[in-house]
Amino acid sequence: MRNFALLSFAAALVATASADLVTAFSTGEGRSRYQTDLRWTLDGSPAIVSDAHPAWYVPSGAKYVNGTGNSSDAVVFGAKTYTTTFDLSGYLPATASFTFDFAVDNAATIFLNGNYIGNDTAGFGGLSTISHGGSFFNAGNNVFTVVVQNGVGPGDDEFGPTGLAGNLRVEATAAPVPEPASIAILGLGLAALRRRRAAK
Repeated sequence: MRNFALLSFAAALVATASADLVTAFSTGEGRSRYQTDLRWTLDGSPAIVSDAHPAWYVPSGAKYVNGTGNSSDAVVFGAKTYTTTFDLSGYLPATASFTFDFAVDNAATIFLNGNYIGNDTAGFGGLSTISHGGSFFNAGNNVFTVVVQNGVGPGDDEFGPTGLAGNLRVEATAAPVPEPASIAILGLGLAALRRRRAAK
């Protein structure tokens, strides 16, 4: 009975894990206007930090990014694909979750590793928030994509300003790693169990 208790205690120690912040970053973080964003790409090239158009809501801590660095530039209407990545190595993917607070001109669709997650709710006039957890996460590298549609209404012109500003936060439970003390206890329990069996 004592051997079983030792083994159970050791297993509990090994299995113990806690939720962790994996990463948190903002568009334009640590960069100035016209500099390239270090985490986000636009259609395969680094996104460029922009000023904010007077009509654009700016999420706290974020800066707008687009393809020119100018909020007033008339960009051809159509889909613009913003992409960033994060790594879940050392974490349990099934426990992962993210929250993305953002504003966008004009509209956005969110994907995780190619899987549809949701759409914006406020465009450039306010804050949209999308949260998701438990599915579509990879054990290693993960691709987070925001497909921005510049121009969404039938009365829109052919050209117009566009941009994305947001804060991404990713959390997950760290994969359990046996501590030295846990391993020692487990070893003692196994040794005692072997001796007991040998005595029989």
